[in-house]
Amino acid sequence: MAMPAKTSTPDDREFEGAAADLGFMGKWTWHMSREIAGAIIEDRLKELRKSSYGELVKLVGRVRCDRINGPDGKEYQVETETRWDSETGGNIRVIVAVDGPGTSAFRPLVGEFIMSADGSFVGENSN
Repeated sequence: MAMPAKTSTPDDREFEGAAADLGFMGKWTWHMSREIAGAIIEDRLKELRKSSYGELVKLVGRVRCDRINGPDGKEYQVETETRWDSETGGNIRVIVAVDGPGTSAFRPLVGEFIMSADGSFVGENSN
């Protein structure tokens, strides 16, 4: 039976298993700003909410990944997915997830909305 991989950082901290396999080193240990990630999600969702149902239908099944620099100078990965909510031809769910390097990649911040065929947003007040 193979022993888990180990690696250590310049300050002699050791990492085992997946962290070592991923080359988890000190430069990747920063935690993303959840405030900045939330703002990135809000901006992306705001733009997508301007789309018509027909425009979103064309995006169903696609996943878009972008890397953007936040105002803190850090790089954030933004993943946007558009899919049918429950059945083909019905409501469309739009999901935006943001993460940074290191452990935040395992716990992205997520925002979403659901649009019905009539262009209204499911579960939201129209006021």
